[in-house]
Amino acid sequence: MRILPIHEAVYEIIEDDGTYWGEIPHFQGVWANHKTLEGCRRELRETLGDWIALRLRLNLGISISANIPA
Repeated sequence: MRILPIHEAVYEIIEDDGTYWGEIPHFQGVWANHKTLEGCRRELRETLGDWIALRLRLNLGISISANIPA
């Protein structure tokens, strides 16, 4: 079983509006913003899934983090 890079996600609270913003480093375009941390995590997982599906459909490579076990 392969673990997706969601465990590498970083989150922060946007001071202006109190929402949560998250991204997965080294996965360009994989980010999310939501009013709750759980909502941000959920949207980030969905964004990662869409990112993987698009890369596969376009026959592009998928970056694999060195920290992800095979």
